[in-house]
Amino acid sequence: MSELELRREARKADCRKLVEAAMRNLIEQLHSKGFSQAAVALALADAAEEYVIELAAKPARIH
Repeated sequence: MSELELRREARKADCRKLVEAAMRNLIEQLHSKGFSQAAVALALADAAEEYVIELAAKPARIH
């Protein structure tokens, strides 16, 4: 792997860790309000899928 590819992979891993921590925090917050952890996780998965579909429908942007 090139240096650039390694940096991209590291950044992707960092993003994943932050997203997972935020997701677990949100699940716990909503669980404390009476929602089951499974229901919250499924709702997050559905929302993420819908968001990905929305992103795919938008014109591509160059970063």
